[in-house]
Amino acid sequence: MKVVLDASFQNWILGAMVRESSNFTERLVEIDFVKTSRAKYPISFLYRRYARRLNLIEDDLIVNHKLLYFLIVSRLINQEMLPLVRCLYTHESKDYLGSTQLISFLKQLKQVLVMNKSDAKFLANLGVDPKRIQITYGAIDRDIFFPLERYSPNRNVLITGDATGRKNPEKIIETINANPHIFFDICGRYWDGQALQNRILRTNFKIHEFDIEKTAKLMRESSAFLTLSHMEGGPFPVLEALSSGTPVVSTPVGWVPEIVNANNGVVVSQNSSIKDISAALEKCLKLKADTWSLDLLDGKFTWGELALKLYEPGYSTGKDFN
Repeated sequence: MKVVLDASFQNWILGAMVRESSNFTERLVEIDFVKTSRAKYPISFLYRRYARRLNLIEDDLIVNHKLLYFLIVSRLINQEMLPLVRCLYTHESKDYLGSTQLISFLKQLKQVLVMNKSDAKFLANLGVDPKRIQITYGAIDRDIFFPLERYSPNRNVLITGDATGRKNPEKIIETINANPHIFFDICGRYWDGQALQNRILRTNFKIHEFDIEKTAKLMRESSAFLTLSHMEGGPFPVLEALSSGTPVVSTPVGWVPEIVNANNGVVVSQNSSIKDISAALEKCLKLKADTWSLDLLDGKFTWGELALKLYEPGYSTGKDFN
């Protein structure tokens, strides 16, 4: 089996997903990353040469949906090859799903691997056969993300990710300003610019460079995790927080509606007021006293589970997405 992903995923969680889970299957999995141009049609000579090699593969092939898009619009994939291809669809993307040609190709694939039930419904509504859709969810490294051994009460909230548009940084900043008695740790890039742009006068936050070990430590020690994203395939930090015993406040994106409940956090609507978000944070700050020593995912979302869904094409397909 060969897995080929866009190079932008190499140092991202998706790259880690396929690498780590490949250690939990008896199948031989070859993983490769390919650079793609953001321009719609021009593609480098090297990429063209690599794409021609893909057409010669006769075994099971997994590509992510961005790479599939480039192969299609550049006419570098043979239609006869489609029944061999499985597509790893990470999240809804208007850029790559705006083409009726891509939709018709998705319908012909051997299987479409999605991250959550919402995306499964989305593709099924577009006409992709539900029997060809597999919900993979994600997995986490419990050697890194695990609960505390000793609890020290605090009013700290963790935020991770870069201050990009889909992360809703403006509302995050509003929430920080409205809660001077809560301390916010932020792990990610571009937040300095957001803070200056929004003229934060509070001193109740600290911006950290992202480091996996330091972030995992903050996951355990914080009393709540906050994400207000507009769109996510996961988000993976929600899994990481819950496995660390930390309750979550999140918008209903990705797999959040399936995982977050009254016992481990609060789901707030995309249009929630700052007052509602603040109340949700207060609930989670109190909830931490009961959850600090628990894996709030009950041991689920392991590399072994993910390996079955990724590398065993006949495993658990045709689920009910309703």
